[in-house]
Amino acid sequence: MTMKIAIVHNFYSTLTPSGENEMVLQQCSALSGAGYEVRLFSRDNDQFLDSRLGRIRAAWTTATGIGRYPLKEINSFKPSIVLTNNLFPNIGSTWISEVNAPVISIVHNYRNFCANGTFFRDGARCFDCTLKTPLEGIKNSCYKRSSLLTLPLTVSQFRRLHNQHEFEQYSYFIAISEGSKAILVESGLPSDKTFVVPNFIEDLSVYPNLEARVEKRRWIAAGRLTEEKGFVNLVNQWPDQYNLDIVGNGPLYNELNYLIEKRTNIKLLGQMKRDDFLSILPRYSGAIHPSLWPEFSPLTVIEFLSSGLPLVSLNSNTSSNLMTKEKIGLTMIQFSPRDLSAAFNEIENNRSLYSRNARNSFESNFTKQVWINNMNHVFDQALKSRTR
Repeated sequence: MTMKIAIVHNFYSTLTPSGENEMVLQQCSALSGAGYEVRLFSRDNDQFLDSRLGRIRAAWTTATGIGRYPLKEINSFKPSIVLTNNLFPNIGSTWISEVNAPVISIVHNYRNFCANGTFFRDGARCFDCTLKTPLEGIKNSCYKRSSLLTLPLTVSQFRRLHNQHEFEQYSYFIAISEGSKAILVESGLPSDKTFVVPNFIEDLSVYPNLEARVEKRRWIAAGRLTEEKGFVNLVNQWPDQYNLDIVGNGPLYNELNYLIEKRTNIKLLGQMKRDDFLSILPRYSGAIHPSLWPEFSPLTVIEFLSSGLPLVSLNSNTSSNLMTKEKIGLTMIQFSPRDLSAAFNEIENNRSLYSRNARNSFESNFTKQVWINNMNHVFDQALKSRTR
C-alpha cells in the first residue's frame, strides 16, 4: 500500500521571489518520485491578502492560531505523515492536534521567536524578543516597519511562551542546517525532537555549460536584495581589481544601482529565470554569500556548490560551519577590500581543489536522494513514536 504524505504550505506572494515556495514544490516532486502519494494543501497570499477583510482574517489567524483548514481535507486524505512548511499568515495551528497522523514541521525561518523571522534589525543581529520580551517587536516595528502589523506576530509569540502545547503537538521539527538548529533550540525548540535535514536541488550536471571556461577575477552573488542579505555592505567593500555580478531583485535594487553607478567592475543583472541563472554559474571563479543574518540554507548556496563554485562568506553565517569543515571556501569576520582580495587570490590559485570540494559537498549533503534518505529516517522515527 502506497504511503500518503500531506504537505501544508502558505505560499508567499509572487511579487516576492521565495526560495521557500520553490522548495515546497520540489518536496512534492521528490516525494512523489520516491513512490509516495503526495497531496499539497495550501493557501496563497496573492489570493487571501488582496482585500481588507482578508488581511484582518490573516491577522486574527496569526495572533490566535485558530483555523480549521486543512483539518477536514487532510483527515479525508488519510495521510501517514503530515509535513508543514510555512503556515503564516493564512493557516492556523489549532487543527494540528486533531490530525490522525504524526505532524512534522520543516522550519525555514525564525518567525516562531522573531516577528520578522530573521533575528536581524537595523543592520545587526537582534535577539531582543527572546532575551527580553516579544514586546520589543512592537516597540521596534519589526514586521514591515509597522507596529500595527507586528502586533499579531507578537501575540502569537506570547501564546507560544505560555502554552507549550504549541510545540508538543508536533511529532518532530526539521531544521535545514546545523547552525540554524542551534539557534532554534536555544530559542525554544526541543533539541531531542529536532532533526537536521538540509534542502536539496536537482543535480545541475544535467544543465549545459557545466564545463564552461572559468573567467578569472569574476565572482557572483545572488539573492533577494534586502538589508539582511548584505548586498549593500558587499558592494561598499568590493575590491576594484575584481568583477562582481549580482543576480536578484528587491527593495534595495535602486540603492544598489546608485552605489555602482561609477563602478564598472560591478553589474546588477536583475532577476533571472532559474535555468538561465544555473547555466551561467560555471563560468565564475567563485560565489559570495554576503548575508548578515543567521540565514538557514538558501537554495542559491546549494546551486553554487552543485556547479563546483567555491564560496566566500562571513563566519557569522550559518553556512560557515560547513564551509570550514568541508573546505569549500573561506570565511571572514567582516568584509573589507583587503580581506576579500586575499580570499579571492587564495581560492583562484587553488580553484581546482576548492571546486572539487564544493561539488563533493553538494553530492554528500544536498542531492535529492540524500534528502529522501534523510526524510525516510524522520518518517520512520515519527511513525514509531506514534505507536509507542
